[in-house]
Amino acid sequence: NRRMGGTYASSIFISLLGCVDAFGSSVSGRRVGVYSYGSGSTAEFFSGVFQGGATEIAKQANLQSKLDARMNVDVVTYETAECARSAFIDAGDYKVGTAGFDGLYE
Repeated sequence: NRRMGGTYASSIFISLLGCVDAFGSSVSGRRVGVYSYGSGSTAEFFSGVFQGGATEIAKQANLQSKLDARMNVDVVTYETAECARSAFIDAGDYKVGTAGFDGLYE
């Protein structure tokens, strides 16, 4: 999470992936607790057990390379992308456009 930052609901999944990535197969069969706090004064705590296939899933996700490939964007670029996304997000058939923004979505 220190490298990824706050990404709302996906933060917990990135954290779980990071745990498996960092500790490898030693997580198999181990219990993990996940705490998530959201706006609106909502918090949830989940508990689960890492399964045997977690290490292979983490390898396929290639988290470190994807984090290394992230790009910095200025506020104007971010707000432009966010406004475009927000304009269509409620449509049932919306598909994220990946053109433009200099490869931001790749």
